[in-house]
Amino acid sequence: MVFLRVPAAAATTISPRLGSLPEIRTVLQIAGPSNVIMAVWLRELTDVSRLEAAVERQLKEVEIVDR
Repeated sequence: MVFLRVPAAAATTISPRLGSLPEIRTVLQIAGPSNVIMAVWLRELTDVSRLEAAVERQLKEVEIVDR
């Protein structure tokens, strides 16, 4: 699970964009300081950093809060 902080104005457009990445299985909007959560399937632990870099590169408004 990866917890994200997304501006409210962008929350509805972020989910489909995150869902386009093949490693991401589920994207949910939730209440709280981390307002988006995503479930991911990765083959190796080292893939976590690669996925985080891809999310940060493609979605500048997203902040990864916790994993």
